[in-house]
Amino acid sequence: MRYLLMLMLFSMTAKAEVRELSLDLKRMPFQRDFMFPEQLNWGHEVRLNADVNLWRYFQDHTITGRTYDDRFRYVSWEFDHGLHIFPWLDVIHSHKSEHAMDRYLDKFPVRDSYGIRLRFKE
Repeated sequence: MRYLLMLMLFSMTAKAEVRELSLDLKRMPFQRDFMFPEQLNWGHEVRLNADVNLWRYFQDHTITGRTYDDRFRYVSWEFDHGLHIFPWLDVIHSHKSEHAMDRYLDKFPVRDSYGIRLRFKE
């Protein structure tokens, strides 16, 4: 949640550059998912993409929601953020969490990693 608040704050800053702000709306007739093993016929997928730069700092967000039976049943948040060190090198932290709505799970899938990104071409 704090990263989403930072994104909103950066987008209001005069020096922030919003590189992408888009919304994908898709029909999703089939998906096999381990969190919903019995559910094969899905409804729709809604995806928000928001990428922001503030000087050398960057954030790239993707928030995805999926429906079946006319309700959101799945939400995931994936983001990368970090610093542009050189035009060819970034230091980066990545996060992805997946959540099932209306379903009890002890632990939801979460992935965190950090490292470097080498840029070969922009």
